[in-house]
Amino acid sequence: MQSLKYIIPVILVLVLISVGMYFFGDQVAASGPDNDLENTAIAVSEEDSLAQIPQNYVPQKSEDVPGYYDISWIDLADVKFEPKYYKEANQNLLFPTFGVRPLALKDKPIVLPGYVLPTDVEKGIYVLSAFTMSSCFFCGAAGPESVVQLKFKPGHREYKMDEWIKFKGTLRLNDSDIDQLNYIIEDAEEVEE
Repeated sequence: MQSLKYIIPVILVLVLISVGMYFFGDQVAASGPDNDLENTAIAVSEEDSLAQIPQNYVPQKSEDVPGYYDISWIDLADVKFEPKYYKEANQNLLFPTFGVRPLALKDKPIVLPGYVLPTDVEKGIYVLSAFTMSSCFFCGAAGPESVVQLKFKPGHREYKMDEWIKFKGTLRLNDSDIDQLNYIIEDAEEVEE
């Protein structure tokens, strides 16, 4: 009987925590430091927020990497997608219409941090994502604006899943090759911190 004295309060606390996580888990998880990027991306991806992006957008020079522009996933969220039929794929795919920010960054030397997603390590195919693998575009939890294809300079190291890395390279916009992502960083190199 003495052990029930301690077990019942513990069970009640666990039940209360479970109920709290069920009802408030999204708000608690969203307020953590690791999810600031996710919250921002969701807010910007809403159509109303895109209309508020200034038409005279000027990219910011990087303070850490001279000659490059610091960009964020918010910049890349300035894109709208419409379904378009592609004969070569025999299906509808999302066709991008790039907004002011991506167009201002087109073919510019940029720096972008994100989570690395190795898609084919043997072939050196990697993707940079705004989100970890568990909630990235490929798992259905984010849009195509949240991933960037990395085309490395020769001699890069192998990267692990979900490594948070900052890369520099030239930003290319792709609206024609369905075998590539919409955003590509060419001559990508890791930025040492």
